[in-house]
Amino acid sequence: MSKDSPAADPAFNPLLAPWTGPYGGVPPFDRVKVDQFKPALESAMAEQLAEVDKIANDPAPPSFENTLAALERSGHTLDRVGTVFGIYSSTMSTPDFQKVEEEMAPRLAAFSDQITQNEKLFQRIAAVYAARQTAGL
Repeated sequence: MSKDSPAADPAFNPLLAPWTGPYGGVPPFDRVKVDQFKPALESAMAEQLAEVDKIANDPAPPSFENTLAALERSGHTLDRVGTVFGIYSSTMSTPDFQKVEEEMAPRLAAFSDQITQNEKLFQRIAAVYAARQTAGL
């Protein structure tokens, strides 16, 4: 999926757009279509991998803020897309959605593994953990 694809553009894919409305925003269920999930998930995963790569390759010494807090802040787009994906999966599943889910479930698992098994990221987290006493954590 090209980042230039309309399906990966928040202007054309409501799953990628920030939520608006009450309570800090609500999912745009009225505008979501099943064929938007795959490009939205692909785009959101790529975005988070770029965020994680930036954290893992930060030249600054590892700290709680630039490693763990930064990791916690990463992936907001995927969180939003994943929330709607999960709702569809558990309560709004159709044969068309099930096809998307079947294709994307292993890709989401592999994506998660890429972050969990990122050696540079692990080294930064380990360094923060090792310095927890002197850092006041």
